[in-house]
Amino acid sequence: MSGETIEIVKPGELNTDAGPDFFNARVKIGDTLWAGNIEMHLKASDWLKHGHQKNNAYHNIILHVVYEADITIPDMNFSVFELRHFLDKGLWDKYRKMHDNESWIPCAAHLGDVDPITLFSAIDRMLLEKLEIKTAAWKARLQIQTGNWEELLYQQLASNFGFKINSTPFQLLAQDLPYHLLMRYRENTFAIEALVFGQSGLLQLAKEKDAYTDALLKEYKHLALKHHLKPIDAHLWKFLRMRPMNFPSIRLAQFADLIVQSNHLFSRMLHCNTLLEFEKLFDLHVSDYWNNHFVLGKQSKNILKKMGINSIHNILINSILPFVFFYGKQKNEDHYCHLALDILKQMPAEKNQVINKWVQAGVKPENAHDSQGLLFLKENFCFQKKCLSCGIGKNILKN
Repeated sequence: MSGETIEIVKPGELNTDAGPDFFNARVKIGDTLWAGNIEMHLKASDWLKHGHQKNNAYHNIILHVVYEADITIPDMNFSVFELRHFLDKGLWDKYRKMHDNESWIPCAAHLGDVDPITLFSAIDRMLLEKLEIKTAAWKARLQIQTGNWEELLYQQLASNFGFKINSTPFQLLAQDLPYHLLMRYRENTFAIEALVFGQSGLLQLAKEKDAYTDALLKEYKHLALKHHLKPIDAHLWKFLRMRPMNFPSIRLAQFADLIVQSNHLFSRMLHCNTLLEFEKLFDLHVSDYWNNHFVLGKQSKNILKKMGINSIHNILINSILPFVFFYGKQKNEDHYCHLALDILKQMPAEKNQVINKWVQAGVKPENAHDSQGLLFLKENFCFQKKCLSCGIGKNILKN
């Protein structure tokens, strides 16, 4: 291609499997609009080296983007765009080294060169982008639920109560056991436990029975018949290699107590102004039965089954505070958005393998606001090597 203008009308869809690098692109070359796929190489000769001329998957190429057009490929019905005349060689080499290295993040060797203001400004933007993505999904779900904020919050909390390992069965339970049905029995703790444990399937699967489990099962059968309920598959719940305090049976008991206490939970959440007030939303007390049981029907020594502060913070970080932010966005009430971000800054940074690696690389999050941004950065930018879309990557490349 020589002397013609080029305009990328639509870059297409990135292909992470075999075949062209971008599908369904639209490119205007001169006065002609082309639709098709785009392939990228360092050198034009890589086309032949990789055998693309013999592969039907590459027959709909409209543009070959290369750093160096070292050869002219005969009989190819596509244009070639050579980048080396438009890119600084040093900049290009630096980008390739970052992109091609095998470090846990592409810029690991250069993080020390980034000033803290640039670094944490980028992390701030990552957190906001994460919240925007999460709230966009909630907006779609809110429309499906015809604007029922309480139901949406209940569904999200149920998913969060399972944490990562039991999130799916908790979601299924909440879908089949809607909030409005539970609210009909909120004055009856026994009925709530019967509904929650019966719907989980664990009540029917209990290997050992006692008077309490027998009574729960009898109550559930009555309520299931009345409300046309069918329990989920109990085998979905995972107990293996878990501390007893984190058993799904204990989480279900705590969830049942949340339901009992959750009258006006949504409005109570919106009236919280401090971290302590948010934490108190999850000051849960399971029924007496669970203080000397970890699973149904099997007695253990008496231990108070209160939700730990780390678990409470997990729910605040992943459900409650994003929900407050979401509400503020939807209602154009910015003080809720600012409140959610301020509370995140008051909470300790999360501790996990990803955050530990950031700390080892010299980036120490000061609070949950920072750690959330770093987790999103690693998963959505570093892992995908989107350095050119990252404020940190762009800063490294320009210096």
